[in-house]
Amino acid sequence: MMKDRAIVRYVSVCAAALVVLSLPRLYAQDEVLPDEPPDIAPLDELSPLDAALGHRLPRGFGNLMLGLELDELKERLQEDPSFQYRGDPEVSLVPREQQHLVETRGGPFVEHAVFQFHEDRLFTITLNLNRTRLDYYAIYTALRSRYGEPDRIDPSRMIWEDEAVRISLERPLTVKYLDLPVFEQRRRDAGLQDSMRRQLRDEFLELF
Repeated sequence: MMKDRAIVRYVSVCAAALVVLSLPRLYAQDEVLPDEPPDIAPLDELSPLDAALGHRLPRGFGNLMLGLELDELKERLQEDPSFQYRGDPEVSLVPREQQHLVETRGGPFVEHAVFQFHEDRLFTITLNLNRTRLDYYAIYTALRSRYGEPDRIDPSRMIWEDEAVRISLERPLTVKYLDLPVFEQRRRDAGLQDSMRRQLRDEFLELF
């Protein structure tokens, strides 16, 4: 009888797990996204809309904005002299997450750049800068002059952050832009999935 109850619990948990593990896809189906991303100002100034909304940080690097769809990013990369984007050969798919990744060479100030997508929207921008032409202090000074003192500092990085974007300057010389609401949602989903997997494991062990 106890084993029968364990089997019933295990089946119920498995059914719940199927729902939980598909949450990211359900969010993608339910979320209403605009046809065009908002017009974002270059790095050195904020748009009037951002200023009116109290945004302290830009939504991306130059014309490459967090939230762009893949095709729009590719078009903008081809027009941007900071990068040497060659087209689809530099676009890959991350098998585990089923999300696109764009990697491209830069020049002359960006050595290498990585653009990561979540649910077909640009989620992170990583710029590995050319240390023969730039240095950590020069980038720090530029960021501080535009956005004030960092919100957080540790030995490996400095972080500027508002309600929507995190900009981090990391050693030896990397600048990252992160979509914070997407990042927090991914972290919550991962925690929920980990909890469900642990429960599934415990329920499975009860079957023996």
